[in-house]
Amino acid sequence: MRVMLEMFANANQNIVQMQTFLIDKDFTEIAAIEAVLLSVALQLCTTFHCIKAVQKKVSSLQLSSEQKVALNALFRKLMYAKDADEFESLGRPKSVVDPMALASPSP
Repeated sequence: MRVMLEMFANANQNIVQMQTFLIDKDFTEIAAIEAVLLSVALQLCTTFHCIKAVQKKVSSLQLSSEQKVALNALFRKLMYAKDADEFESLGRPKSVVDPMALASPSP
């Protein structure tokens, strides 16, 4: 990984303009990037991890499989909305799930 990054950096004069590098949570990858691209900020790939966390939560809810599919689809649409207007246009999922089903149980 480090050798590949060094080759990339040597072949790209504008590498110094790079401000952010999107990564997964791989410590070898992080170490290589930090060693070669000294001034770049690392950003964890949050979209993937958010989708996985929501899928895990939705799968544990007392909902029909159709409701789970619809809820996961709505979340993906919200995650990939291009702007606030698109996000707001998706509205609230009235027919997808009862909001009380999402609440954590009381201790």
